[in-house]
Amino acid sequence: MISRDQQLSALAIHMRKGGFVGRPGAHACKVLGEMVELCLAAGASPHEVAATVQAEISKHNSTRDSGPTPFNLEETKDEIADVLICLAFLVGHMRLDVGPNIDKKIALFEGRDTEPDSDGVVRRKGRTLT
Repeated sequence: MISRDQQLSALAIHMRKGGFVGRPGAHACKVLGEMVELCLAAGASPHEVAATVQAEISKHNSTRDSGPTPFNLEETKDEIADVLICLAFLVGHMRLDVGPNIDKKIALFEGRDTEPDSDGVVRRKGRTLT
């Protein structure tokens, strides 16, 4: 899906723009935002997306104490693997070559006027989460 060269290029640009991983959860939420955009572009309804997110939160809350969840490296790696596997299923079944799209998006990211937030997530200037 993404070549090692593309991964290194994206990381280098992220770092040149001041990006870092201060709090992994903030970066994961950035990924969630991109996944929401993917769902909507693929034809899911806003209700379906919201219901899916709520179901995952409910599942999480039913297996843990309430309150903030501490960072867990192994669990994070497992969840990243789940996301990548699901993307591989989607790309594979649809027989998509997203390599050129990755190159296009990396170039767009490099040209955008961005800044890192306090967690190191690089966002377009003036766009923050509230």
